[in-house]
Amino acid sequence: MDDNVRVRLETELATNVLTLANRMHAAAHKISSSIPLGKGGLVHVQQLFLTAFWFKSAEKWNESWHALGRAVHAANEIGMPPSHIS
Repeated sequence: MDDNVRVRLETELATNVLTLANRMHAAAHKISSSIPLGKGGLVHVQQLFLTAFWFKSAEKWNESWHALGRAVHAANEIGMPPSHIS
């Protein structure tokens, strides 16, 4: 993140960007947990995948693996066909 953007965000929101990222992640997790699998559509699958990526970037490997599993399960629930690598 550009330093000017970071400073502006931290000043306007009166918090540092890491705290803000953690708050946003917690809010997304809370909302996502309220959506039954198969009912959130592609947006829910994307959110679950991004959660896995967020955990990976925070070096939370187990959490990342489980979030990725939830994303795959949600994709299957909405009928997304598995990709075949040939």
